[in-house]
Amino acid sequence: MTAGEHTVKFAMEGFEDLGSIAKEAREGQCNIDFTRSSQSEMFSGVDQNFWSCTILNTGGEKVFNITGYLFKK
Repeated sequence: MTAGEHTVKFAMEGFEDLGSIAKEAREGQCNIDFTRSSQSEMFSGVDQNFWSCTILNTGGEKVFNITGYLFKK
């Protein structure tokens, strides 16, 4: 992904969408801003109840790991 703000959405048949920008509340949101300097600022728009986000340093490159937890409808 390029630098900037991104919204991540997971969708799977039979499960509630996760990260949909159509939700009225911030619940389930995953808005990441890669232009921020710290990990806490980058992931400040992430609902930690539904998402897990980490940054790994692999061979001098940053690798972003984003995991979402889907729920059955």
